Amino acid sequence: MIDKTYHITPLEMKAAILKIPASPEIFVKLGRMLKDKDTEMHDVIRLVEKDPSLVARVFRLCNTPYFNTGEPIDSLEVGINRIGFQELHRIVGVASVAGVFKYWNLAYKVSGAAIWHNALAVGICMEQLAAANGEDRADAYTAGLLKSLGKLVIDNCAKSHSKPPIYDHDADLPLLMWEQDVFGATNSQMVEQVMESWGFPERLLVGIRYHYQPDLAPDVNRYAYMLNLAGSMAEKIGKPLPGESSYWNEEEDSLAAAGISRGQLKSATGASSEKLKQLLKAMGE
Repeated sequence: MIDKTYHITPLEMKAAILKIPASPEIFVKLGRMLKDKDTEMHDVIRLVEKDPSLVARVFRLCNTPYFNTGEPIDSLEVGINRIGFQELHRIVGVASVAGVFKYWNLAYKVSGAAIWHNALAVGICMEQLAAANGEDRADAYTAGLLKSLGKLVIDNCAKSHSKPPIYDHDADLPLLMWEQDVFGATNSQMVEQVMESWGFPERLLVGIRYHYQPDLAPDVNRYAYMLNLAGSMAEKIGKPLPGESSYWNEEEDSLAAAGISRGQLKSATGASSEKLKQLLKAMGE
C-alpha cells in the first residue's frame, strides 16, 4: 500500500504557489508582453514596478559592468532607453531567480546558491542552444531559468509537515521516482502547472514537463531535448543539482531531436561557461 502521508493535495499546491514571490510571474509575463509589437514603455514599467524588491535588484544588476558600461542607471525608463527591452528581460530573469532561489531547500537538501547558480547556468545554456538551432532565445532562456521552480513548490509543501521528507543524495534512488512516491507528483509537473497559470506557451510547458525524459513526450518536443542538454551542460560547467545526472542524454539521437550538432553543443557549452563566469563575477559571486 502506497503511503500518501506527504502527497500534495490541490489545496496544498495552491497554498505553496501563493508563497512564490511575484518576480518570476512578472518575468514570464514580461516575456509575453515583449512579443506584442504594440507594447509601450509605460506598459513594461508598470508591470515590473509591481514588485519593488524586484526593481531594486534590477537596478543593482543594470549597474554592473556585465550589463552596463556607461553612466549609472537610476530609473527603469533610463534603463530601457539605454539597454533595450530584450536586455531588460534578461536582467529581470536574473533578478527573479536571485530572489526566488536564495533560501536553503530542505526537501532536496541543497543550498539556495546552488539552485540559483544552476538556474542561471541552464538559462544561459538554453539561450546559446536557441541561438544555434533557431528557436526563440527569450523563451528558451525563460524555460531554463525557471525549470527548477517546481522544487520550490515541493519544498514549501514539505515544510508544512512536522517531519518533512528529505531527498537522500546517497540512496541511489532516481529523483523523479522519489518525488512521485513521496509527494504524488514530480517537480517538473509542478512547475508546468505554475507556469501554465502564468500563460506560458503550451509547447514550452510540455518541454518543461518532459525535460528529464524527453522520449516520453506525446510528440517530439524540441524544447524538452534542449532542456535536457542544457541540464547536462550546466553540470559540465560545474553547476549540477543532486539527483539529476542520470537523466541527461547527449547521444546522437537526442542531439538530432534538439536540432543541435556535436560541434554546436561543444561551442555552446564553452560560451555558456564564459558568460556564467562573467555574470557571477559582476554580481560578486
